[in-house]
Amino acid sequence: MPRQLFFCAKRNINSGWSISSATLWSITAFSPIIQPILSAKCYNCHGPNRQKGKLRMDQAALLMQGGKNGPVIAPGKTEESEMIKRVVLPLEDEHHMLPKGKPQLTEHERALLSWWVGTGASFTSKVKELPQTPAIGPILVSLQGGAVQEPGVEISDWPAEPVDPADEKSLAALRARGAVVLPVAGNSHYIEVNFINNASVTDRDLQLLLPLRHQLVALKLGHTAITDTALQTIASCRQIIRLQLDHTPITDKGLYSLTALSRLKYINLVGTAVTAAGVEQLKGLQALKTVYLYQTKVDKRQWPALQTAFKGGRLDSGGYVVPILPGDTQIVRTPRP
Repeated sequence: MPRQLFFCAKRNINSGWSISSATLWSITAFSPIIQPILSAKCYNCHGPNRQKGKLRMDQAALLMQGGKNGPVIAPGKTEESEMIKRVVLPLEDEHHMLPKGKPQLTEHERALLSWWVGTGASFTSKVKELPQTPAIGPILVSLQGGAVQEPGVEISDWPAEPVDPADEKSLAALRARGAVVLPVAGNSHYIEVNFINNASVTDRDLQLLLPLRHQLVALKLGHTAITDTALQTIASCRQIIRLQLDHTPITDKGLYSLTALSRLKYINLVGTAVTAAGVEQLKGLQALKTVYLYQTKVDKRQWPALQTAFKGGRLDSGGYVVPILPGDTQIVRTPRP
């Protein structure tokens, strides 16, 4: 059966994840539960590269410090916390967060943020140490066993074969460099590492991934300064299935290294300098079925050549000027004559 290859128009940075029932109550509430919400929905405007209202949320001390109008979190007092007051405002309100047109917080995400702030906004307390209301209990339980999944990734995409747990010291070293590390599904030792918007991460830092190469299946590096050198390191992590490199300085030269990733199914190259010739280097990856290529150096006249290179796949350009709609991932299909 021919593989299906889709070239999509927009990056997706949402943090789908889940927690096994065995670990849910013993983990800290912030890093695995609250931080991924902030990373996915808030860091673009309040992260290392941009601080609207002089508010930066990607570091604990700066988050608690607040912005130009003062603190946005009053620990233990949701009704006095500006962050919570704004996320519960009606969408039409000019002070509502997130801005209209951006991917909005879900009901569960709002509830989890309110619960975390209301219980003291601790960065170290474990879930079992925090008071739980009848409303928040089911939401926490829903995080178990794969209830929340990465958009565009099926449960069956993750490896079925067992793997040993990741080395705890190696995980700690990654987190110390600002990475968010999460299991990809309940009762699984496979992990996702998220460096999105971490402006300080370097090519050398990615050497920290090597001790975890057997467990690493998803890697997010969007809006970082990593270069082609980093892709040589990534190529040693042969289990990777999903890779986000959007808005990084990588080039065609670096893409060649990724031809070693035989399990790669999804790659995001939005906003990079890659060309059709560079993308064509990936044609031998039989598992590859989704490539995000908006705002690259691929000229629309080169789409037919790419289609030929990915025989048995499907390359959709359709000759359209694809609008970028906040919150959407678009698949452009060529209309049949």
